[in-house]
Amino acid sequence: MSESVDHAYFLSRRCRSVNDSTIRRGSGDYVLCWLQQTLRGENNPVIDAAVALGNSLGLPVVIYHGLEQTHPYASDRLHHFILEASRSLERDVEARGLKFVRVIERPAREVKGVVYQLATRAAALIVDDNAAFVGRWQLQTVAAKLEKAVIAVDGARLIPEIALGSFCSTTPSFRARVNDLRSKWLEEPLGISPTRLTVTAELAVEHDFIGTDDADITRWVDQCDIDHSLPPVRCCKGDRASALGRLVWAAIDVIPQYAEQRNNPARNGVSMLSPYLHFGVLGPHDVARIASEVDSPRGVWKYLDELLVWREFFHHVAHHVPVPGRYGAVSRWARESLTAHAGDTREHLYSLSELIHGRTHDETWNVAQQQFLVDGWMHNNLRMYWGKRIIGWTRSPEEAWATACYLNDRLSLDGRDPATYGNLSWCFGGGRPATEIPVYGKVPRKTDAALRRRPGVPDWLSEQARRVIPEVSVPDAIVRVDHPQASGQR
Repeated sequence: MSESVDHAYFLSRRCRSVNDSTIRRGSGDYVLCWLQQTLRGENNPVIDAAVALGNSLGLPVVIYHGLEQTHPYASDRLHHFILEASRSLERDVEARGLKFVRVIERPAREVKGVVYQLATRAAALIVDDNAAFVGRWQLQTVAAKLEKAVIAVDGARLIPEIALGSFCSTTPSFRARVNDLRSKWLEEPLGISPTRLTVTAELAVEHDFIGTDDADITRWVDQCDIDHSLPPVRCCKGDRASALGRLVWAAIDVIPQYAEQRNNPARNGVSMLSPYLHFGVLGPHDVARIASEVDSPRGVWKYLDELLVWREFFHHVAHHVPVPGRYGAVSRWARESLTAHAGDTREHLYSLSELIHGRTHDETWNVAQQQFLVDGWMHNNLRMYWGKRIIGWTRSPEEAWATACYLNDRLSLDGRDPATYGNLSWCFGGGRPATEIPVYGKVPRKTDAALRRRPGVPDWLSEQARRVIPEVSVPDAIVRVDHPQASGQR
């Protein structure tokens, strides 16, 4: 099979038409590729699909990335990380000979409808296929309004939805399905070269150039009307070089001992790659190919099971539900049991400010929450304990869900994601029902006893509890963002 046929085979299973418009030769000056959340110029099937279409039509490709100040939870934290990713995206896209344009929304430039403006002279729109939150809503909105063909490309998963076939409702059935397909998709060819490079048409919008220094990003962020009380994180930068560096570190220091160390937050037992996967700075191909080369069969198996089974299972489930972040995504038996105990007396009721800043009576929970607040990330094993405790500290299960989602979505770099919504749904009732107890009903409750018995954890918790945390703004009430009208549209 030739290289072009290989690409066509794999891309055909990554692409889906989102509206009824057709692609007509001679109907545009370029192919427009709008990247919302797949912010890498290399190993990116979304860009490959745009280039393949451009080559077939004899057209160049324009890559667009926009950053909205009206995006829910827009903050210094998310803006810094995204613009770091966008800057390396621009470099790598231009290295492939493709045109790149960026628009950063701010009071001095409140440009609306950029995608529509750029699409006016495009033969078609290629966009990354997002399963949750604003990316999903904006894709649906634009596809419904735009009188041009819109094609969504699954660049977030190793094995795309179309290749999976029918819906898998359980992780064992999903594991069996993807394990049969994994080796084939790990060999997917990536990186199509464009045959037409020069964009002769004048673009409808002006490019916002970031600059090469970190101070340049800070100057851009300072101009935006966003949440300036939530600072950028220091533990990771959003550019691809930093992501690849962390991936190499994980292959050397984490994956070999992953099966034994992943549940101990006092050890460097997890890779912390989820922010890069969420924003698409790294793709599953990048991670899986490097991880597969590690000489540790048990560590590799467990790591790839988390990456390619659990993470992709949650993406698969999100694809089949209208709004993954809604309380209705929690299993029915758990919702019914929690509702039956909604009137039970709570152990404690904490204010939103106390929860945001990690000021409860529970040291373990506080440390977990402060990881969100300071690092924009939380250790995997702490998340389940963290999420379950919120059920007992809020007035109703619905309020508990809204609070957990709010803290996750606002503070965490990997929030607003099918995987983190999937993790939260397990906190609220994944697995099997347990013995019925007050407040939680049949939802299993979790203590920190096992966690504290792990080597080094008590000392680690005491040390972490002394961290300096930022004081961030606190809203009067949580407003759940679970519908398109909650966000401005591009």
